Amino acid sequence: MWADPISPERMATALSKLEALAQAAVEAGAVPGLAIAVVHDDQVIFLKGFGHREAGKPEAIDADTVFQIASLSKPVSATVVAALVSDRVVSWDSRIADLDPAFRLADPYPTSQLTIRDL
Repeated sequence: MWADPISPERMATALSKLEALAQAAVEAGAVPGLAIAVVHDDQVIFLKGFGHREAGKPEAIDADTVFQIASLSKPVSATVVAALVSDRVVSWDSRIADLDPAFRLADPYPTSQLTIRDL
């Protein structure tokens, strides 16, 4: 099942609402700042920072601001890897050392045997 294509007008309206929501969140003090990137049809169509990197400090958030994603890194990484498995780029049983010859653990045996499934 495929979604209907979105019209440029509908996209512009949605992005305008998204921008207003982000600005309102910053102004309400919900967060000191945030960045939003929207990708549509493999193109970045919206990329903007709002607010400040740290509460009470002047550095603004922009498109190049790097955020720590903390607890989100595991589910995001798992989603990316699952997509690569789905696209047959790798398999769950691909060995990490085969994919990255520089990969090293303290013990050579697990280094040679560790698979994507193990991660």
